[in-house]
Amino acid sequence: PENYSREVISAWLNFYVLAQTNDEVYALLKIYQRRLKSNLIYSLRPLLGDKTGIGVEMGAEMGAKTIAALIDGLYIQTALNKEVVNTASAQEIIHQQLDNMLGASS
Repeated sequence: PENYSREVISAWLNFYVLAQTNDEVYALLKIYQRRLKSNLIYSLRPLLGDKTGIGVEMGAEMGAKTIAALIDGLYIQTALNKEVVNTASAQEIIHQQLDNMLGASS
């Protein structure tokens, strides 16, 4: 739940902005992004396989990119709206997308 608090979201968004002008912060952001992608691919590979490219069949790498984009998008939506996205609703959105990916890959 603490991942979707206003304070945490503000800190992440400030980090993203600072990374645009500070090389050291940018390097940290790239490490975070690689780690997130790696962890997502590892978890999605048994479900989606190693398919690459865009199309009906989605592989683990494209699935990881999609989920990472959802995470960033949920943070931005929460930052721009008065309504805070809670962990349960964030998980529901991501699980729905995962179900869609699994349906497309079968």
